[in-house]
Amino acid sequence: MYKPKILYSEIVTKPRFVLDESLTLFPEATAFVLSGTNLESLVVILNSKISYAIFKTFYAGGGLGSRGVRYKKSYLLNLFMPKLTSENHVFFKKIFADLKLNDFNNCNDYFEKIETVLCNLYSLTVEEYNYLLKNI
Repeated sequence: MYKPKILYSEIVTKPRFVLDESLTLFPEATAFVLSGTNLESLVVILNSKISYAIFKTFYAGGGLGSRGVRYKKSYLLNLFMPKLTSENHVFFKKIFADLKLNDFNNCNDYFEKIETVLCNLYSLTVEEYNYLLKNI
């Protein structure tokens, strides 16, 4: 039985997580799959700058050159995710729907909102946020 899933490549220079809601996407090359609930929230969080910075800094097991990172599944499964309230899920699902509706154009305002909410969920100070981002 086919079900919604998040697909991603293991070796990338930035997050490239894709939510397949069509239930028909099959990669022609190596890709990994995540399934479960609240996938819209998860894909938004995984594609954020802050989650990428946290993963690259603390979970990736070293970089690949100056910009690359390996999303090894065993490392990714250990990535700390903030506990989300139902309000958070509504927010992330709306962001995902809006981005999809706009064909991911003019999305900088959305990305800023995502980063702000995630900084609060991770309880990061401005200094901590800036420190993490300088490493990506």
